[in-house]
Amino acid sequence: MAGSRREWQGGYVRRDARGRDVYVIRRMVRGCRYDVSTRCNSARAALEQLARFEADPEAYDPRGARVDDPIFLDEQLARGFLEWSRTVRNNTRKWVGEQRSALAWWAERLAGQNLRRVSLPQIVIPALDGTLDAPKKTKGRAHKIATLKALYGWLRKHRHLLTSAEDPTVDFAVPQATPAQRTKHKEYTPEQIAAVVRELDPDRRRARLAAERNVELDQVRHMTDYRDHVQLAASTGWHVTELHRFATAGRVLEPTALQSQDGTEAVLETIHKNGEVFRTRVGPTGAAAARRIRATAGFSVERYAEAVCEAARVAGVAGFRGALRHSALTWATELEGEEAAQKLARHKSGRTTKKYYAERAAPPNPLGRLRLV
Repeated sequence: MAGSRREWQGGYVRRDARGRDVYVIRRMVRGCRYDVSTRCNSARAALEQLARFEADPEAYDPRGARVDDPIFLDEQLARGFLEWSRTVRNNTRKWVGEQRSALAWWAERLAGQNLRRVSLPQIVIPALDGTLDAPKKTKGRAHKIATLKALYGWLRKHRHLLTSAEDPTVDFAVPQATPAQRTKHKEYTPEQIAAVVRELDPDRRRARLAAERNVELDQVRHMTDYRDHVQLAASTGWHVTELHRFATAGRVLEPTALQSQDGTEAVLETIHKNGEVFRTRVGPTGAAAARRIRATAGFSVERYAEAVCEAARVAGVAGFRGALRHSALTWATELEGEEAAQKLARHKSGRTTKKYYAERAAPPNPLGRLRLV
């Protein structure tokens, strides 16, 4: 064995001859000791292999099916992918539903096709060309490409059934946002957000609903309080999906002495969309909201969106949907600069932060108070 070991929740990690981490499952199940390599070099992939092992330890094989077996996009394969998307990746019900529709579309066009032999120029692109008949369908094209790439990535990285050479989507880019989308106003002022938060008060929501239905207040069901979720979104710049993952399984950590010096009240730990654990510092307001959210353990993204949209309508804040990433990163850019905003967003390139999230930021001008005579 090359290198020293360290532990992970499924067993231990060793180093191979090339210096890469290799995750090994070590478990005692019904009196039988298992010590089997997942053949994975990342924690995310190893956790998925661990879930497969725990489902059936005796039949577990990290290779999955034989590598020379054909793979078809049938109902069983689609169901397995969607279950992984929902439970392992923690994607929203809305996105999983869109993936299901896209998979059904692909299943018709790839019927009888061995996914190992699918050609990008001869099969995939001609199938997609029909989605460009009208401008409205450009978004549908992007979803179809994203779903196919996710499916192939799942087969390659998590099921270990394909090699990179057999994946036609490796270098196939998902269409990006148009310039008009990037310049669309998506930032809100703290005052606008506060107005929406006020209207999210459960008692105010119940009173409005009772008035709309012309019934007594006690006849209206209890309303979930989403004020903390909006506050936390504004404090962290998280996507709503990251907010959901934190509410479901995140952690609130106490800051170190050094972290406390900049006003950090708590360090929030959650799972990024790429499967990696990351931490975000928050002040007193964000920390209090995070603790209350974790005490309730989870929330519905769809109902959150409905509640926020209704509160925004009453508050007169047009277009507000509860996702405050653009706002938070614009504020961070103005207060601390683009590099700080990039770190908060977890972007590898600062150009991504500026291009998509903080394009309307205007950092303070030190000459603004200078009088010229």
